[in-house]
Amino acid sequence: MLTLEVYLSSNCLSAPAAKTVAEQAVKKIEQVHLVFRDEEKDHDRAASIGLFIFPAFVIGTEILTIGLPSLEDLVLMLKNKL
Repeated sequence: MLTLEVYLSSNCLSAPAAKTVAEQAVKKIEQVHLVFRDEEKDHDRAASIGLFIFPAFVIGTEILTIGLPSLEDLVLMLKNKL
């Protein structure tokens, strides 16, 4: 099972939409576990991956995309990782 980590900033206007897109994508692909990360609480983890722009969608240490992907694009990215 893959774990999709979505890094969010409380100051980011697209954070709610990023959460929604991630939740919808995971519903379509049941082999993916979803974890939301907070920019401040998970700063060291984000920095170790090289993240400084949010939202960011990550599997392991691989950045899938930064910014807000469409649902279709995120689903395709996740399917390609299975």
